[in-house]
Amino acid sequence: MACLFNMIVYGIAVAAALWEHGQPVLTLSVLGVIAVCVVAKSVFRGFHAAARYVFTILFPLLGLAWLVYRFLSHDPADKFIVEALAVAGIGFFFNERPKEQGYLLLISSVLFAYGAVFPRESLLYMTAAFLFVLLLLFYLTRLTAISAGGDKMLSSTSFKKGWWLMSCHGIMTVVLAGCVFSVLPVFDMTDVGFVTSSFSTNNENRAPESFQAWFNPPRLREGKNGKWEAKGSSYLKIGEKGTPVSLKSGKSVMSVSGDGGAAQPGDKLIFQVVSEAKLYWLCQLYDHYDGKKWTRSKKFKKSRNVSSYSLFSYFTSIPQVFSIKKWRSAALPSAFVASRYSMSDYKNYVSLKRTFYGARIADMRKPPPLPFNYSVFSRVVDLSAKSKIAKNFWTESLKPAHFTKVPSELMSKRLRELAERLTAGKNDDYTKAMAIRDYLRKNFKYEQFAHPVPFGREAVDYFLFDLKKGHCEYFAASMTVLARLNGIPARVATGYSPGNYNLFKKCFEVYEYHAHAWSQVFVKGIGWLTFDASPPGSVVSRTTPAAVAAFKDPFGDEWRVKPPELTERTQKLTLHPRLASSKKKDTREKPVKSKISKLLLSIPVDKEEISESYEKLKRKLTGGEREKTFAGFIDGLKKNLRTFMAALKRSWWAAVDLVKKYGLVVLSIAAVVAAALFLAYPLLRAFIKKRLTRSICDRLMKRASKLVASNPRRCVKLCYLVVRDSLNVAGYPRERNMELFQYGNSLENLDENARKDILVIFLLFSKSAYSLEPITPRDSLEALERLSKVRNSLLKTA
Repeated sequence: MACLFNMIVYGIAVAAALWEHGQPVLTLSVLGVIAVCVVAKSVFRGFHAAARYVFTILFPLLGLAWLVYRFLSHDPADKFIVEALAVAGIGFFFNERPKEQGYLLLISSVLFAYGAVFPRESLLYMTAAFLFVLLLLFYLTRLTAISAGGDKMLSSTSFKKGWWLMSCHGIMTVVLAGCVFSVLPVFDMTDVGFVTSSFSTNNENRAPESFQAWFNPPRLREGKNGKWEAKGSSYLKIGEKGTPVSLKSGKSVMSVSGDGGAAQPGDKLIFQVVSEAKLYWLCQLYDHYDGKKWTRSKKFKKSRNVSSYSLFSYFTSIPQVFSIKKWRSAALPSAFVASRYSMSDYKNYVSLKRTFYGARIADMRKPPPLPFNYSVFSRVVDLSAKSKIAKNFWTESLKPAHFTKVPSELMSKRLRELAERLTAGKNDDYTKAMAIRDYLRKNFKYEQFAHPVPFGREAVDYFLFDLKKGHCEYFAASMTVLARLNGIPARVATGYSPGNYNLFKKCFEVYEYHAHAWSQVFVKGIGWLTFDASPPGSVVSRTTPAAVAAFKDPFGDEWRVKPPELTERTQKLTLHPRLASSKKKDTREKPVKSKISKLLLSIPVDKEEISESYEKLKRKLTGGEREKTFAGFIDGLKKNLRTFMAALKRSWWAAVDLVKKYGLVVLSIAAVVAAALFLAYPLLRAFIKKRLTRSICDRLMKRASKLVASNPRRCVKLCYLVVRDSLNVAGYPRERNMELFQYGNSLENLDENARKDILVIFLLFSKSAYSLEPITPRDSLEALERLSKVRNSLLKTA
């Protein structure tokens, strides 16, 4: 029985570690094997000795093979190690020695602890099941050992006698779990630490940097000139963290050549954004290039939108809600082109400095408190309406020719020839821009840390013909210059790639490693579009949790292939019936009507509405805040209780609606199922009980056979226990207060020889329990021989 419960604990631990996190096929396969093992052990006697030996060796070998396979696939090390451990651990189940079962319980603890590092909603339920089954295993093994019960397993009588104590322990476990869940963090944190995650957040527990340094020595070092250098080389290949770029707050310069690389990648959360479209989040635009760096000219800083509202009415306003978690610059990220901002936090209202494409915090000497929440509407082109409006689609005060200027004296002949060759035979600006972008993606390598541009060299020429590898700033600058050499208006943009989309929270989570640089290219009849020339693999955008991403990714990879403003998902937003019917009647911007925008994107009009909107926003994005006080602790308990009652209420009304919808059909099926379960339960219970008792008796007999000479008294006691359990299974229980030999004489329905053998075993047991006369090996051997005869007779009866 203990071995069975141990395997159930192991199955729960595997689910806690791998569900929604590990490889889906492997996870389901391992859980299926564990389920088969549990059924085989509980209903049947288990596996044959030869099969147990084979399986004990087979599963560790399978775990090793999986480890090698995942290692060669370059998957994350921690994930494939845990997966291999989950496979190999099954082998310990087939060896029933206490030592191996202890190893299995140890692996269960390791797997469950690993699962807790990556909090998921399913882990909450796994935790409750894990604690419950572990408590049963404790009662089944530890208490009987402490009370010198030894080989006698826990029976129903034990539960009946100690139900009050077990109930107290169960209540204590529930209260303790409620307390723990109430004090765990319920909002996303940017700090590192061993306990920073809970089931309501997407935080990951990891050691502080001082601890990480012991195990992961830094791959970078600070050189004599104060600049970061890579160990063993002058550049470092980007890892899975993505494509960082230095966003210089308060400055109007973006270096292309730089000092040999972009900013060192970080993994702290910068902001969260709720948006129905997957777009790039813009912070800054640059229009002037001098061969080394991109700057914002004076004319560009004064530029503004000058087109009439009748033109803007054919754009679709895409709403977004941002929650800034860490200040990295004064710029407020938004999709291009931002038209209207609203800050829901009335108390922490700050002054903004607007540009025609975005906004910045006017005074960052004292940054607003975090999290800083705001909503913004961004205009996105509606392709279905482009034939009805002006062909040039230009909305800015600067002329298009301003964005085709390059330093002619620095542009080499081979660079001009390349630009001409890439667009030869292309008839429109969009096709030309796509040809330039695809050329850069296919022929150049992304490197986070690249060699600096030598003195006197133009950066784009050096990158394209000599360096041929670099960070995102090189790709953005090259895309922009090649487009301008073809007479296509283009400029450099910096900000953040779309980020990771969280399926549970239904929002994008943007981290430090999502900082990025790209190009904006103007296409007649469409407008400014995002062109990212960096190789798609260098722009990290995951859908989390990873286990279900492949089945439920709402955005796909189309945004990597074409400008994100033109993807099918984004363009579907422009076809909303409410927008289509009102574009000619009303020129004001109207947001896309959806559940998310209804909840989070309502624009407040008075102080009361501002407060209400802010509270909704804060609850949605941060999950609420609790003070670390006793009052906050009580609030947490109350919230857990309210959540439980709400779930219970929803389940009840769902059942009521089901009955109303299907009526008598549901009631009839439920009645038939209930009757079948009622009739089958006694038979099923008796069948399972017989199987379990037989398995226990077989194990006790094997143990008794080993104690014939070394411990004859113990051997006789084990024989007595087997006889009693066998009689219970055969339908001959001992009535209450019946004397032992009277009980033996009452077994008249049994074979006469069997009844005599049972009486002899009872006599030997009484001698071992109450007599001072020692039990000899001859007595124990006689008890064992008679037990073998009795077992065969009772099995036929059962």
